[in-house]
Amino acid sequence: MKRDYIYFTISLFYDCDFEEIVSVVNQIKKTQIELKKIEVTGGEKDIEKYFNPPRGGAHLPQFCCWESERYPNKIFLISNYEDGLYTLCNAIHERVKKNHIMCSFSKETDSDNPFCQFYYSSPDLVERKIMAYKEERWIFFEEGAPLDIEDENYYNNKLIKKRLNNDIIDEYLRKIGINIWEIDQSIRYSATYIQKSW
Repeated sequence: MKRDYIYFTISLFYDCDFEEIVSVVNQIKKTQIELKKIEVTGGEKDIEKYFNPPRGGAHLPQFCCWESERYPNKIFLISNYEDGLYTLCNAIHERVKKNHIMCSFSKETDSDNPFCQFYYSSPDLVERKIMAYKEERWIFFEEGAPLDIEDENYYNNKLIKKRLNNDIIDEYLRKIGINIWEIDQSIRYSATYIQKSW
């Protein structure tokens, strides 16, 4: 993936296979698929089209999940929603009961409200959430016990925007063996879900 973005959210389910995730998504979306309100296709290669999703939830959702040769047994999911389709990802996680990570990458610009997030949920649904974001002012939030991959020294920085940012999220992912900028290389399986109507 290129680093030309303002904002995107991505999920990772690991220690599971692609067919398992697709099967669960198909169960969750079964009625909409049967009514042809959702079209399911394969062969997605353009992950970057999900960068900079429109604000709000008035638009029809679309998302893609995939596995690459570089990261076997790690399934990624990206959508055209700012929240990364948080509710759907939680529903998947509750069914597969595997490790789930959701990360939001955001560049600080004059025209938006930066939002960085690192969220983890274990197979038994124990959660860890860290966020740094700007509304009128910068806010830092953390909940749950820190993970082994975290460097808690970051969270003491006087500048809140330096307590969690893209570089720190990138560092945490690398500690579990993921280079976020290579996750769309050598895609071997993918499924795209396109909502056609409500």
